[in-house]
Amino acid sequence: MIAVLAAVLVSVPVAGPTGAATAAAWRPNPGAHFNMPRTSEAQWRLERIVVNAINHAHRGSYIKISLFSFDRRPVARALIRAYHRGVHVQVLANDHQFTRAQGMLKHALGRNRAHKSWSRRCTHGCRSNGDVLHSKFFLFGHTGAADHTVMVGSVNLTYNAVHNQYNDLWVSNGRRGPFNWFNDLFKQEAKDVPSYKQDPPHRANENWPAPRPRTGRMATEDSIRARLTRSPRRGSLLLQAIPWPRYNAHNDPIMDILDRVHCYGATGGTGGSGNRTIVRVNMHTWGGDRGAWLARKVRSLYADGCHVQLMYGFAGAEVRDVLARPTSRGYVPVRSNGFDTDHDGFLDLYTHQKELLISGHYGSQHKYRLSITGSSNYTGHGLTGDEILFLIHRHWAYNAYTRNFKEIWQDHTHPVHYQPSGAAARTRVDARTGPDLLDGLVPAPQPKPGGPAWESD
Repeated sequence: MIAVLAAVLVSVPVAGPTGAATAAAWRPNPGAHFNMPRTSEAQWRLERIVVNAINHAHRGSYIKISLFSFDRRPVARALIRAYHRGVHVQVLANDHQFTRAQGMLKHALGRNRAHKSWSRRCTHGCRSNGDVLHSKFFLFGHTGAADHTVMVGSVNLTYNAVHNQYNDLWVSNGRRGPFNWFNDLFKQEAKDVPSYKQDPPHRANENWPAPRPRTGRMATEDSIRARLTRSPRRGSLLLQAIPWPRYNAHNDPIMDILDRVHCYGATGGTGGSGNRTIVRVNMHTWGGDRGAWLARKVRSLYADGCHVQLMYGFAGAEVRDVLARPTSRGYVPVRSNGFDTDHDGFLDLYTHQKELLISGHYGSQHKYRLSITGSSNYTGHGLTGDEILFLIHRHWAYNAYTRNFKEIWQDHTHPVHYQPSGAAARTRVDARTGPDLLDGLVPAPQPKPGGPAWESD
């Protein structure tokens, strides 16, 4: 059974210059939000959204937070203030660090999960087996005038997330279904035991919540995958919980989605010129064997005629090798938003987003817009840890994510060094394949992940 948070009985107005009446009317602004690192105000956008919701949380309500990293002492102080005014605060973080902010929460809230408030670090991932807690979401039972608030995206509560990273945060109010999915997931994470199954269990934890046949039997892996890969109805949301069992190039949630893309036939204002379907990726880390097969897939979509744009913070050699090879249409448009601004050889300004945007012909629908956000990178670890894929089928959400993509692409990226730039990149080439096409095209050294500003998540 999915548990619903208890109804809030008492409201405590938040003191401030706006007064109690304005505080009572406040609610989190729904939709997609983005920061802009290294700017005086815009870099704080996402943290402000979270802190405002904490400050407006009602006595007796719950705040539940699941994160990879947490070092922001101002946020810790806001959570402690909420706890002292009667809010139940529960915080889960990964165990790769123990910061002063986490120490403040442990001292104030304790670690006992039998209590209504606590702060804990998961051991080698909460639900995964020897990996990490990597999901990033915030649940507010009642904040301001809103209830059942969900915030999910790529952002951690760190200074790094503010100053060095591009991040996103999706906010939803008053939707009990998605709220209960996340609440159920949080309760399972809090147990801190490996689990590839849900409660109630089914054969594989490939979707959250599990669809149930009308017969009442538990869903099979095929029926779960069918729900993920079908075209959701307009306005729908879907939470995909990971670890993903026995993944390979033929059993990968992103491959399942990309396999439903048709490059021509976009209608209704979707797609690009020539009725071509649009596929855009903005990825923090893209590498390894999994990164290579995803790169081959998007390269084939570009060859088939799709309008493809790819950007990343860091890509491994396997991915760069795939994208360095031209198709019959030329090179796949790809840029990097990873920069080494202090010239120490390490990336220190980069995207932390993990997004896939599709507009056009998808499955049986010809005017489809899908935005996918969450915590999962295009790497093997993106399917083995505690991860989230969150699918949003709303045209205005797609428009917001697309505006952010274009802003970063146009103003905050640089050409990759393993593809020719300028006219050479736009020249059609023949369909030959092989190493001879790469003669003279040697990838230049690129900044490496690591160093004080890099988060390998």
